[in-house]
Amino acid sequence: MTTRWDSLTVNGEAMRCHVAAPEGEGPFPAVVVIQHAGGVDAFVQEMAGRPVLVFLHHPPIMTGIRCMDEIALEASSAARLGAIVAREPRIERIVCGHVHRGIQARWHGTVVSICPSTAFQGVLNLRGDTFDAATDEPPMYQVHYWNGDELVTHTVAVSLRA
Repeated sequence: MTTRWDSLTVNGEAMRCHVAAPEGEGPFPAVVVIQHAGGVDAFVQEMAGRPVLVFLHHPPIMTGIRCMDEIALEASSAARLGAIVAREPRIERIVCGHVHRGIQARWHGTVVSICPSTAFQGVLNLRGDTFDAATDEPPMYQVHYWNGDELVTHTVAVSLRA
């Protein structure tokens, strides 16, 4: 994975960011993540008055699925993010992946939305310590639509029929 500092134009102003991108031609089985160099807090402050979406791979919550919770967002990072979210009412939603199940939770005054997997879902197991693929559940994705006042999320199941 190659990393570099870059700059994006956001609302006519330069935003410095750190970019990590896979090497080679692809296709790549992942999303390239760009993190604002100043962190979410400074960026949220710059975007005063506008709704903000935060995208993470690892959710900041404990889902009850032990094997996924063990490799969730590290606790001190989740606590730091939670403090930012609690004081920033403009954070409309935190959208995550990683767990291979659709999960929603209220967290520090916003909603954490964990998108189901585009590959396979995990069996909902709140008692065990292993991850098993749910062969009877289809791949899914979410479409987030801003209607001008609120964020509406649609979860779409992908048909596996040829």
